[in-house]
Amino acid sequence: CVDDDGDGYTEDDGDCDDSDDTVYPGADEVYDTVDNDCDGTIDEGYLAVGVYTPADSSVALDYELVYSTSDLGTISSEDWEDAGGTDSVDSSGWAWWVMNVGSTRFAAIRFDVDMAGGNSTCEGYDDTAAIRTDIIVRYNGIVYDAEPFSVAWTYEGVSYTGCSAIAYFY
Repeated sequence: CVDDDGDGYTEDDGDCDDSDDTVYPGADEVYDTVDNDCDGTIDEGYLAVGVYTPADSSVALDYELVYSTSDLGTISSEDWEDAGGTDSVDSSGWAWWVMNVGSTRFAAIRFDVDMAGGNSTCEGYDDTAAIRTDIIVRYNGIVYDAEPFSVAWTYEGVSYTGCSAIAYFY
């Protein structure tokens, strides 16, 4: 068997794409919708959130990675993390955040994207909660649906209600 791409591996050695020298058994996985290391999983270790927001030039993502379903009832706004400030919206109207989360398994990601004018990806509470825009969540190469997640919290003695978006990975 011939090594067509010169990466040191042939199809007999497990090279799953012998036309691409960045794809071979043991290669580093990168976020590119390709199985770089030929283990049968695309983009393992990566979590990506895409939000369609063509009217905005930049948006910010706040998120919390949820380790188990029992953690869902204990989430507070102090647990949320900023995904690295604002992200530019590309020419097709999408903003993307890609996080290398390694091999840790998560049950869900709960997130909110702050858009122009103080708008967010989710509005309402309980039965009125609704996602306001298109959202794509990819975890280990699999696309998961985002849905509204109602939250209630108290800040400086004042009670608030609202919603964020959540994607469950189970």
